[in-house]
Amino acid sequence: MENFFKSQRIHWHNFAPENISFKSNNITKKLMPKENVMSYTTKTDRDNQMAKLTGAKMHTNNWGHSYYKAVNHVAVHVRLKDVKSDFISADIDFVDLREKKDSQGGHRSGLNVLVYIQSQHNKYEWKKDANGNWGSVKTNPNPLGDDEGYLIAYGGQGDSNPMTHRDLLELADISEAVRKFLIERVLPFKRGEFVEKDLTLVA
Repeated sequence: MENFFKSQRIHWHNFAPENISFKSNNITKKLMPKENVMSYTTKTDRDNQMAKLTGAKMHTNNWGHSYYKAVNHVAVHVRLKDVKSDFISADIDFVDLREKKDSQGGHRSGLNVLVYIQSQHNKYEWKKDANGNWGSVKTNPNPLGDDEGYLIAYGGQGDSNPMTHRDLLELADISEAVRKFLIERVLPFKRGEFVEKDLTLVA
């Protein structure tokens, strides 16, 4: 199975197609190579697995708690959300904890950036029902088109992740590629438009 991200127009810099890691579920296991799918229960579990894979050493703090000091964790972790809805969304966690230096030998911050691909296809308002209970009610009779309805939101910790234009461009490119993956792979798969054997569109 081909890695979708190898064919995308991305200004690769810190990451590579091999670093794209989807959280395992029934959809991602069918749409991505097994080496790009990772099974874990929590973010801590994920990070511990990555620490082991990248040769991180176990440390013990002053209170006797053991932990991995992850210094080689490099991955773009993608987690699909709302998988039962008509329009599946995604969370993206860009992680690059390698040691980096500037031209004078000073420390450069690593990356730990959150980006969200959100579905805005349907519009909702909070309204009371006949019993006086508040609930979310759909207000547009027809959803927006697949492309128009998916928007990209940057997480709220940007000041802790200063980066160069080249870094930022790469994050934007990968985020757009994940958005396209939802449109070109996930939605057709969910709608039964893919032949699972070879993932080609049904004519």
